[in-house]
Amino acid sequence: MSMIKYGRCDICGKKTFHLKRRYYRYSFPCGCCGRDGHHEEVFYCEECKPEPRKWLRVVLDAETAKELDLLWNEKHNGSSNR
Repeated sequence: MSMIKYGRCDICGKKTFHLKRRYYRYSFPCGCCGRDGHHEEVFYCEECKPEPRKWLRVVLDAETAKELDLLWNEKHNGSSNR
């Protein structure tokens, strides 16, 4: 954990000079972070408890997206969860 000088808490939205940062790492490779795995950082104030984001934005190359599509269809028989 490292201290950040000034910013907005990702949990409560409060602006403060005492933000901390926590990293969350995921084991899948992505186009935004590289082959070592995806990671997200969360900034939080002294009053909040850090927690992983509910939604992640990940960049995938086209080939990986096709592979994920095939895996999804195989597991869910082509049905969507939307």
